Amino acid sequence: MLNKNFEFRLFTFVYAYFLVIIFNGYMIKERLVFYFKISLIAIIFLICSIKVCMAQTFDNSFGRDLIYDDKNYISTIKTVLFYKKGFELNPPIFSINTDESLILEFDDLDNTTKEYYFTIIHCNSDWKPSQLDQSAYIDGFNQDVITKSDFSFNTLVSYIHYQLEFPNEQMKPTHSGNFILKIFDNQNPEQPVITRRFLVVEPKLNILATVKPSSNVEDRESKQEIDFTIEHPNFEIFNPFGDLKVVIMQNNRWDNAITELKPLFVKDHVLVYDYAEEATFDGNNEYRYFDAKSLRYRTEQIKSIEFDSSCYQFYLQNELMKTYKMYSILNDINGKFLVKNDEASDKNTESDYINVHFSLVSPSPVIGGNFYVFGDLSYNQCAEDFKLVYNKKTSLYERNILLKQGYYNYVYAFLDDKNRIPDLTLSEGNHFETGNNYSILVYYKSISDYGDRLIGYKSFNSNNR
Repeated sequence: MLNKNFEFRLFTFVYAYFLVIIFNGYMIKERLVFYFKISLIAIIFLICSIKVCMAQTFDNSFGRDLIYDDKNYISTIKTVLFYKKGFELNPPIFSINTDESLILEFDDLDNTTKEYYFTIIHCNSDWKPSQLDQSAYIDGFNQDVITKSDFSFNTLVSYIHYQLEFPNEQMKPTHSGNFILKIFDNQNPEQPVITRRFLVVEPKLNILATVKPSSNVEDRESKQEIDFTIEHPNFEIFNPFGDLKVVIMQNNRWDNAITELKPLFVKDHVLVYDYAEEATFDGNNEYRYFDAKSLRYRTEQIKSIEFDSSCYQFYLQNELMKTYKMYSILNDINGKFLVKNDEASDKNTESDYINVHFSLVSPSPVIGGNFYVFGDLSYNQCAEDFKLVYNKKTSLYERNILLKQGYYNYVYAFLDDKNRIPDLTLSEGNHFETGNNYSILVYYKSISDYGDRLIGYKSFNSNNR
């Protein structure tokens, strides 16, 4: 929807314009055809102008530097956690018109109290802002303040811990679909501080899914195939090939999500998706891990713990490439992390920040790309702060990362200079037996809808762990 002031000005202009045309047409009949042609050109121009204005409005109304993805815009913001209330390992998704809610937590190492506000932005399935005005998908205020904050206690690295529960009495979404949660400083509302993706679902259908080794013989040892059906007995879908959009995600990653799948068979309110190649993922491997819940003792993956005036230094064991190693069962948490402190009563404010030293053994540097520490700790992105640097003296890829005490899952991802999707198989190996979490999202948009609705969601594990 357009801004109301813009709509009014546009309507006034068009109305006045046609009055002039009609008046001149009556006064000078021989010029009527000429004015009619000019009017058609003007209408076409106005339609194009409306589209441009809409695009500019949607792109600029929520912040000049806004990115519709998970991102920290300030270096002092650390340890952003966003999850379903009561389930720390669950992604940020909830059903509309229920008591379910999300928890957002983060630390600000600037240690100066700020008045952080938040708002939400509705997006289509491709994470571009929809045409919905905020008043069409928000019940309550368009923005609200984060009221809960606490100073760290008895830590070497000082910080302020902020926490938000959403939805709340001040703001509730009334529309399903993809959303961006934008956090900003009240002193500079145009500049985002944090953006995080979350989902609101209105369950309208049932999804049945299975995971199996790839149907292609050459990929059976390395890839996992997702077959599923959509049942919608109580929800009419007139054009499943055009009105529906399906997204399949592995371990809550958007970068390698499968999209654009169409049903192979349609029969009596049942849609069948049974693809051999188009719906397959690399199995990859179980995630690596380290346990830093205590500052007093070394756990299995910790080589040494040292202390200096700034913070504790945690040195992980030198790690090997798993490219050609056999698969080994490990009950990981699929790339997530948990803030924990064995010696604290309040993990949120008494857990310290530690400098974790990662090291990956490689006899020589790999040409054509870079390795990154990858997982929820890097927001499943190959970010510059998580890029490893090759040390010729030690034959190690190395990186020091400031992290909050806890239990972490991660992998080493290789990002080719010419590719946008990181490769986990180069350093981690690739096995069909790997336990991965999968999600299927079903979006719907009819002719009358101004934005994609999320009408189906299914989450499952390849090994049912």
